[in-house]
Amino acid sequence: MLLSELGGSLVRLRQRFHEVAAVVEGLGGLRALGGEEALIEMAVFAQSHEHTLQRAWAALEDCEHLARRLNQASLSSLPEAPLSAATSTERAPPAAAEPEPASAKAPPLAAPAEDEEGPVTQVDVAPPRVLVVDDDPTVLRAFRRVLSPDHEVLTARDGAEALRMVLGGARVDAIICDIGMPKLDGPAFFSELFELRPQMMPRVVFCTGGQPNEKTQRFLDRLQAPLLYKPVAVADLKQAIESVRSR
Repeated sequence: MLLSELGGSLVRLRQRFHEVAAVVEGLGGLRALGGEEALIEMAVFAQSHEHTLQRAWAALEDCEHLARRLNQASLSSLPEAPLSAATSTERAPPAAAEPEPASAKAPPLAAPAEDEEGPVTQVDVAPPRVLVVDDDPTVLRAFRRVLSPDHEVLTARDGAEALRMVLGGARVDAIICDIGMPKLDGPAFFSELFELRPQMMPRVVFCTGGQPNEKTQRFLDRLQAPLLYKPVAVADLKQAIESVRSR
């Protein structure tokens, strides 16, 4: 029975990794096209297949679980070891034990009270860490003031600085990124993120102080990325952060 289940799980695992290989091949073909439109198509394609790798890992874990069960079943079916000479039925009669002095006996241990509880261990949960990217220091201070009570806030003055922080290994649960910035604007930052840290793409929320131009609007529409307008309502900001954290 277990061997049959394991065979079925291996078939599903092979299918999942064929799906992963197809995604990698598709991204390679889109990248060969070049240009901004290719980057948009790659980002949309990656978002539509973001659960493919998760399904593959789940299939692998299923196989490993069945393999452990099969191994345990094999060990339990092994014959027991033969009795040694010391456990033979022809044993010497045990020597009479000398009575132990009453003074040498250890006092009986007191039974623990039924209502006694063990020590409680408190687990500290780190607050969500939000990276705010904006070239306006006033905006950065406003975001920090609003989010600091419940979040750990990191700030960057442009996309290039934000990219260095992400590539440096900083843990980030959500990224609030302005669209119009010097050096590296929001769409360019997102494209670099796609190339270098694609797993962070779903964590980005864009923010703007005005109506995006046609090119930027087309970029946002294709990605279906969250967009906030300044001044941002606190409730909308926190809702956007929670929505991308759950991805």
